[in-house]
Amino acid sequence: PITASAVPVIIFLPPMLTAFTAAAISAAVAAPTSFAVYVGFVAAFAQADMSVYFRYSERSAL
Repeated sequence: PITASAVPVIIFLPPMLTAFTAAAISAAVAAPTSFAVYVGFVAAFAQADMSVYFRYSERSAL
């Protein structure tokens, strides 16, 4: 038999778990996405920086 004290817990627990799961899933999805964007930005910046550097070093060598 379900006691009166257990009823609010049963009612309250599923939404809390759902919210926590949704937050965990969104965090798991958002973290790699933002990290990938950051890595991509750094890689693009480094690539552009290196191309400028190589162009400059070639010009200075000549």
